[in-house]
Amino acid sequence: MEQSYVRERIDGDIGMFTVEKPTEIRKAKLSLGQLGNLQAFGVSPNLRFLAISGRSRGAVWDLLRSERLLYVRGFNGVSVANDGIVDADVAKFEKTTRHLVHMDLKTSGVESGMDLDQVHAAQFGPIVLRTTNKGKEEWKPRNVLLDALDARTGSVVWSRTFLKEAPSVASRRQEDNLVFSWSAASEGAKLEIASNPALSRRWLKVAADPEDDFLEIVDPRTGNILGAAIIRTGKGSFRVTSADSAGDWIIAADSTNRLHVISLHSGEQQGLLFGRRPALSTNCKLMTAENGRGELNLYDLQTMERREQYVFAKPIAGVYFGDDNRRILVLTGDQAAYFMMLPDGEAAAQVH
Repeated sequence: MEQSYVRERIDGDIGMFTVEKPTEIRKAKLSLGQLGNLQAFGVSPNLRFLAISGRSRGAVWDLLRSERLLYVRGFNGVSVANDGIVDADVAKFEKTTRHLVHMDLKTSGVESGMDLDQVHAAQFGPIVLRTTNKGKEEWKPRNVLLDALDARTGSVVWSRTFLKEAPSVASRRQEDNLVFSWSAASEGAKLEIASNPALSRRWLKVAADPEDDFLEIVDPRTGNILGAAIIRTGKGSFRVTSADSAGDWIIAADSTNRLHVISLHSGEQQGLLFGRRPALSTNCKLMTAENGRGELNLYDLQTMERREQYVFAKPIAGVYFGDDNRRILVLTGDQAAYFMMLPDGEAAAQVH
């Protein structure tokens, strides 16, 4: 009897192969499983195209036609445009190095872009941030050059050099501003404040604990500083886990399931809400926040009042507001996408 074995195929199905020769003799398609933590999540502003990735595999769907257009290996970051162009940071696989991939959903064309294998880089939507340590000691984040690259062309959009201490990136969502983060008592944060007239007038003297966070908001298209805020943590009673910014808002999530709603213009906190993984509407008037398994709350940022509450049977995997400010897309763990109208929040359609 010919010996055989089974293993997972590249496309996620199960295949049976002969031991003597690597010949596939049977294959079986597995049923849809629950989505775990997503490595990347991207939606086109018109809510037509959806791109998600786990650790090893990613895919792109046309939600209008309920059709999976591409099934590729996993990617670390992604940007999806209304014209059906997807730029993704595809992970290393076997002999293929990590690199950007450009996917045209209208033609199903896939083209390799910039090689990222030998650089320290991370994709944030249409921008790839590349860091180069120019200091003598590589383990110290000093004298660091930060280049913002266009994910589609690979060209340098803007650059900044951090002489004292380079920031970490607190941003989580690909469509919003970049948020840089330092310890508020660090030399890097003090230099940023002293070098910017608007910030130095706001904080004539920085009196902060090492546990406090200094957040700087940057326009991803130009590199211009839009504003900043200092999060006082009460000597480390909580920590900032992520921060996003759009319009005149900074939303900082902390380790106690709270969202600090801060005015970008003044740098002052305007409200404190419970929840995690916030998403802001395109006109920055509404915000969603998850709070509990499958629970999504919709808040009015002008009044800080809850407008609606949506409850889903499965955990929420991702949320995205449409650019028409009328619809919201919610992706749940059972691989279902819900389109809902705002502000009444009634489910209009469900796409599998």
